[in-house]
Amino acid sequence: MVCPVAEQLDAVDTGATPAMIIYTDYYSGKIPLLSLVANPLFLLNNTWELHQYVEKQNDGRILALLREELAKYGDVHVVGPAYYVLQMIMNSKVPIDSIDKIKGMKFRSGDVPVANALGALGASVTWSPGEEIYTNLSSGVIDACTYCGPADSIAMGFHEVAKYWLRTPLMGPVNVDYFIVNGKVWRELPDDLKAVVESALAAGNAFAEFQGSADNGKAWGQAKDLGVTIVDWSEEDALKWNATVASFLPDFGKDAASKEAIEVLKAYLQEYRPELAKALMEQ
Repeated sequence: MVCPVAEQLDAVDTGATPAMIIYTDYYSGKIPLLSLVANPLFLLNNTWELHQYVEKQNDGRILALLREELAKYGDVHVVGPAYYVLQMIMNSKVPIDSIDKIKGMKFRSGDVPVANALGALGASVTWSPGEEIYTNLSSGVIDACTYCGPADSIAMGFHEVAKYWLRTPLMGPVNVDYFIVNGKVWRELPDDLKAVVESALAAGNAFAEFQGSADNGKAWGQAKDLGVTIVDWSEEDALKWNATVASFLPDFGKDAASKEAIEVLKAYLQEYRPELAKALMEQ
């Protein structure tokens, strides 16, 4: 609310806004790495996986790369990641009970990795503001959408116009923002106050994980009561979906930093998601 989204990074750099929580992918046009420090192509399934990739894999190289790239851009210090449970699902008017059913469907999707995969699988994909999705579903302008998780889907009333919700695989399971502070402001803070800020961020992450998981877990039960049919794909189809999404990974390696981040992601997948790493190697 302090400044437009497109100006947040610059506002912190100049000190106009001393601190901000930003979603990095908004600025990937300026710094290509920033599309790979959020959930890279939505391939990571939960907060633990994202934490492992960002803060642990290759000795925490992703977080180090982010700090290096933002320091090159301006006087910006990255305090750390701010995780939240997204659980973005697929809401549809007709059952999409296998990956083959995507072909020919009309989708609304606002996330590039998901839209790329839907298009590759034969769907037509458009975008509209969130407040227009309900009307577009009810009028038949679109057959399905990806927008939010089950709790928000109920709040948006999607259960009234889209009675089939895909639970597995998640289109966007979890995401991460980053808490950044103007470098001069951070350097002037005494160490005890820096520790307070870092601890508050960690506490916020714990709360977000608990509350987001609780809200969405409750919402799945509510969705059934509201007449929603919950759909789960087979493991084979879920793997095909993730492999389709990941097939666009080379497109995101636009400079040295983003190419290195892709290698970190590949190392993570080989260690923790070997079946997906194998599928990518076979493409």
